[in-house]
Amino acid sequence: MRFGIKPTLLLLLVIVADQLSKSWAVHNLVHHDIHIIGPVSLELSYNTGFAFSLGTGLGAILLFVIPLILFFMLYLFRQHLKSNVRFAVALVFGGALGNLFDRIFRHGGAVVDFIKVGVWPVFNLADSCIVIGILWIGIHYTKSENAKLRKKAGSNVKSDSSVVDGSES
Repeated sequence: MRFGIKPTLLLLLVIVADQLSKSWAVHNLVHHDIHIIGPVSLELSYNTGFAFSLGTGLGAILLFVIPLILFFMLYLFRQHLKSNVRFAVALVFGGALGNLFDRIFRHGGAVVDFIKVGVWPVFNLADSCIVIGILWIGIHYTKSENAKLRKKAGSNVKSDSSVVDGSES
């Protein structure tokens, strides 16, 4: 299956928007944070770990592991995904590539984070896209599996009722 032009454009848009927003953050949040509203603010930080700053200091190892995971995921996604989920895959890949670019080209292998919401760890646009994409994929597969179970249950009920109807006539 081909990845498709529209999901590819979304993937590129995610990467460009992520990198532009991080460049803006690096240049404008160096000396001060910006309060937006309520618990939402912009504050610059650098993450050398992975999700939620776990594994801090493992940036060099992640440079090798992340591309392997991306290639494996791409193989799986290309084999099994339907077109309506390709947009979710584009979000995940775009976000993962945006963060990988940070590890390669920015601040000593660290990912630029700058969006702060309450007690939630500081994150960036790429992280948001990854989470949204994974949730989308999870919802799709949950609904798909539920539909398969309903279909299977429906066919079992029909076959059971025809046996009952035929034997009691």
